[in-house]
Amino acid sequence: TIKIVYRSGNLMNDVYMISWNVEYAMGGEVTTEGDVYSFGILLLEMFTGRRPTDDMFVDGLTLTKLASTGFPARVMEIVDPSMLEEHDGLAKATDSCGQASCGRSGCRLRRCLVAVFRLGLRCAAESPRERPNMREVVKELEGIRSLMLLGPSEAEATRCRPSMWNPSSAAPLHL
Repeated sequence: TIKIVYRSGNLMNDVYMISWNVEYAMGGEVTTEGDVYSFGILLLEMFTGRRPTDDMFVDGLTLTKLASTGFPARVMEIVDPSMLEEHDGLAKATDSCGQASCGRSGCRLRRCLVAVFRLGLRCAAESPRERPNMREVVKELEGIRSLMLLGPSEAEATRCRPSMWNPSSAAPLHL
């Protein structure tokens, strides 16, 4: 096994290591569960455009708390706006599901974002036992990719259903 040796002292390193992975920061052994946690934080960083060390994270606010606050209803507010720029106006579109940010392809985009954030939050769960294994992670990522790559006729068949956005669902999102 590999053991991370970490010496406290540099405040920025202390904050970064603790927000990065508590298990590693405490000098624990490198584990698959820790790697899954790190992957979850990486997903949240990429899709929020924020780092765990950003100045906004004070007084108990963390990247995972930011991502989970108002999830999934506020997913379009949480996502990095630069990710939406290439999707011409999806942030303002609505359709028959009545949800903001759900134009024809916008609903599909929203479902993908909800699935990515849900996966990131599951991977970054505090308890290692609550985290998925990497096989589950890969399966979910493949499902998200498939949904995003659907053609127009297939996309029309995938209707927005608010029940799919249930934040209490601990089960993988089946697309």
